[in-house]
Amino acid sequence: MTHAEKHYWFRPKMYGYGAQPLNWKGWTAVLVYVAVVMSFTVPLMILPTLSEPERAGGDVAIWLVLMVIVTLTFVRLCWVKTEGQWCWRWGQSE
Repeated sequence: MTHAEKHYWFRPKMYGYGAQPLNWKGWTAVLVYVAVVMSFTVPLMILPTLSEPERAGGDVAIWLVLMVIVTLTFVRLCWVKTEGQWCWRWGQSE
């Protein structure tokens, strides 16, 4: 394992824009992000719809604000912990 693999959690995608997990820390970050999103999606969006169908969408504004905050935080973490720069790629590796 190289020094970069120990420090970075993500690597730039080979095609497109963004990053993908490089090691277990990156995969753990992705799983934590999904768990956090589900922790507020279920009580705000899914359970109210099941119990009171007419109230469906009542908490959309709260859900949307939480989603933006959590997603921007996750994207920032990915950007900081990525080996190299984020840019559009057509299959070339750096």
